[in-house]
Amino acid sequence: MKKILGLFACGCLVAVLGMGSTGCTNKKNDKDANKTSNHSLAVSIEPMKIDDVKPGETKVAKIKLTRGKDAKNEVSFTTTVSPDDKGVKASAATIAGDKNDGDLKISVDNKAADGKYTVKVEAKSKDSETKDTLVEVNVKAAAAEKTPKDTPKDTPKDTPKDTPKDTPKDNKVSITVPKDAVNLKAGEKKDVTIGVTAGADAKEVKLEAKSDNDKVKATFGSATITKSGDPL
Repeated sequence: MKKILGLFACGCLVAVLGMGSTGCTNKKNDKDANKTSNHSLAVSIEPMKIDDVKPGETKVAKIKLTRGKDAKNEVSFTTTVSPDDKGVKASAATIAGDKNDGDLKISVDNKAADGKYTVKVEAKSKDSETKDTLVEVNVKAAAAEKTPKDTPKDTPKDTPKDTPKDTPKDNKVSITVPKDAVNLKAGEKKDVTIGVTAGADAKEVKLEAKSDNDKVKATFGSATITKSGDPL
């Protein structure tokens, strides 16, 4: 009888010890889970897709952190662009432990090829699990502006040259005589200067003198003038 009781008591002790061990394990797991939750870190980026980025441009996306209550350490970032070495680069500055916002800068080289690029952003912080997220960038060079073809201008037609009109010829002849009368005595002779002005087209001027008194005669020393256009 003693042996049976002893075995029974021993069996109860083992059962109690087993139950105690299981309880300790559950408490430890709960503690680790709480620690992980309190140091949790989530990262999001807005926008997650950036379209129509032209070569030479720089775009900025906003980084937003969501921290557990004990995740108070600074967060650093590692960026990777795929495909790499094609002219697209990305960077993000470290966010302090008391901040939750930052910038992701995406720079596109002037010679970057058109196409789709994927930017992987990893967020790292002490005591927190590393988190990553992706941003899609589409590079598209600006379309070359089409220059309108030069339309031939209407060339002015040859206008007929103005035919010279027949201008009237300048054949005018004017004569000027002394204002004062010429007094002569019987048998006396006197020279009187007469001014003659001929037009440009009067090539030859003939002079003739007449008197209304038969007893008075007048003659010219030279009855023909050939110089035209000036006083003669």
